[in-house]
Amino acid sequence: MDRQLLLLTFFSFLLISCTDKKSNIVSINFDESKSCCNIDGMPKDSLSKYFPTQLFIGSIPCLLDGKNLYKLNYYRSKKEYAKNFGKSFENLKDTFQMVEDTFLLKIWSYTLFKMKEPILHNHYLDKKVYRMISLRAFNPPIVVRIEKYNDSIIVISKKLNKNIRYPFVVYGGSDSLFYMTPDIGFYDTISKKMKIINKVKYNKQLEKNRRSNDSLAKIYNVINYHLKLNQRKVVSLTTWDSLETMIDSSSYWRTKPDIALDYPQVDGSKWILEGHSKNGYQIKIIPSPNFKKEIYKNTFDSTDNYARIFKYFMKMANLEHEPMY
Repeated sequence: MDRQLLLLTFFSFLLISCTDKKSNIVSINFDESKSCCNIDGMPKDSLSKYFPTQLFIGSIPCLLDGKNLYKLNYYRSKKEYAKNFGKSFENLKDTFQMVEDTFLLKIWSYTLFKMKEPILHNHYLDKKVYRMISLRAFNPPIVVRIEKYNDSIIVISKKLNKNIRYPFVVYGGSDSLFYMTPDIGFYDTISKKMKIINKVKYNKQLEKNRRSNDSLAKIYNVINYHLKLNQRKVVSLTTWDSLETMIDSSSYWRTKPDIALDYPQVDGSKWILEGHSKNGYQIKIIPSPNFKKEIYKNTFDSTDNYARIFKYFMKMANLEHEPMY
């Protein structure tokens, strides 16, 4: 009888410990929307959102001056602008027209769509996943995704051929509208139109790169975004455990999602860490991590926990040679 009581007490303690551990987890509940992606998380269209929309509302305010709409220099939040002007947000609405609130959400989602990545915040995919997204300022984006299904650990690493620009960001040059070789066409900075030299090659290239479910490609004829790197490899359980230890040290699952909308950053890289488990979805965005402290003075990740995690992702993918910015 005493033994039974002892065993009952022991298992009760385990149950309480597990319950407490789960209750300490901070995550976003899955959307469970049927419209954005399939059962494997793959988006149904290029307009699908890869991150929870509610996190991105409030960014990219614009100043309305007469009939002209001018974007301001900083990717700040509405709350920050209200504070700078010494007004409440309700009063600020009378002076500012807030448009394109989800600019960053749109351009980052389109980047991941072109990289053929799954959406992690919609529904549970029957496996635990961590995804690092490196949106480098001077180099193409990189994604490293590690998945654990039972005892199988797989690392998927991808690199796009260039940063996403048009239709979100239009500059005068090769990144505007199309990125083509001179024998096909070029962007005329005076007329601000694409000049097609060889329509046969142009049409062939357009047909080759167009995807039937890419709404933005249909609207803007966006072509020539493709993967330069797409690799999969099996890694050991030790590799996964080491990553989990580092993530646990950063309090990743014990703090609220943070996408750094209030962080004043005019230029620089952004590194994203997504977490996906049966308990829900988590995301942290770290602007310009401290990979080289003598150059960058980032206080957002003052303990450099995330900088170490991101370096570990690059090591898992054998991408240590890649520039970090």
